[in-house]
Formats: sequence, C-alpha cells, structure tokens
Amino acid sequence: MNNSRRNLRTLALTASCLLALAACSTGPKPNPNAGLINDQVTTDRVELALKSDQGFDFSHVRVRSDKGRVFLSGTVVSEKARAEAEDKARKVNSVVKVENNLSMWENSVKLGNIRDTASHSEAAKDSEKTQPNKK
Repeated sequence: MNNSRRNLRTLALTASCLLALAACSTGPKPNPNAGLINDQVTTDRVELALKSDQGFDFSHVRVRSDKGRVFLSGTVVSEKARAEAEDKARKVNSVVKVENNLSMWENSVKLGNIRDTASHSEAAKDSEKTQPNKK
C-alpha cells in the first residue's frame, strides 16, 4: 500500500510539473500591432532614403508599406528619377519588394492629375519646353 501511495504521489507530481512546463512554453502573446509598427518603420526608412537624395526632388512621392512590400506613388520629373526612387527603396533593409507606381510630370499634366501649385506649374512649363512641337 505504501508503494501505491508513493507511485500515485510521484505520478501527480510529474503531471503537475508537465502542466506547469506546458503553460510556460506558450510564451508571450504576439503583439497584434507588430506588423503595423514594422510597416511604419519601413515606410519611414524609405522616406528618409528618398529625402536624403541630393540629385532628385522626391517631395511628391508617397510611400506605403505592407509586410515588407513598398508601394511608391506620386510624380517625379523623369524616368531616371522614377528608377532612382525604386532603387533607393529597394536598398532599404526591411524591403522585400517594391511596386513602383510613380508617373512623370508631363504624363500627369496631360492627364490632369496634378493639383495647380507653383512647383507643378513650373514642372509643366519645363516639360512643355523640352517637348518638340507637334504639328
């Protein structure tokens, strides 16, 4: 009878220890905002990379991130600036993929997608000067 009690106690103690270990092994609950925080960090890093560029004005470029995918939208002055924005975004550590939806000033002016601001008007005039006359 003594052996039975000892075995029962040992079994109960073992079961208790296993339950305690199982409860600890689940770890902390994931933060539901973690993805949003990482997306914001990625967006901020890409925006900083674009702002630090000395060769092009990327002030009309909007950046959005979703799980490492970066979406560029807005307008730039040339195809070279468009490619440079994509290259800068691609070089940011947390970027997995870049979707470049940037358009050039002249295309946006022709389509009426640009609000009438001084910088937009200047870009449109410059664009018209560089275009050959079509007759």
